[in-house]
Amino acid sequence: MKIRLANNSIRIRINQDELVKLSNNETVSMMVRFSIYDALNFELSPWNLEVLEAKFESGKVTVNIPVSFTKKWPENPTQPIEIHQNNGSAQALYILVEKDLEKA
Repeated sequence: MKIRLANNSIRIRINQDELVKLSNNETVSMMVRFSIYDALNFELSPWNLEVLEAKFESGKVTVNIPVSFTKKWPENPTQPIEIHQNNGSAQALYILVEKDLEKA
């Protein structure tokens, strides 16, 4: 999983293995450790609501992705999912989840 954070946006690119995990209703996660005390955890998780959503709590970013989308994604793997999430500011949080087309 590749994650890009910039100017009120989150861009997530997942590889083929992660795509399969998501389509099997499994969570994909990663961690960036800054020190023995500090880490940023990131989780992409299928859920039963029909909206893409991101939240941040206790050092963890969780992006929930509709299971209805992840189940169909292997059939159409180039289709991204995106949303502008209201965050109470003038500029909504833009969330994009897409398949990484580059070969590993």
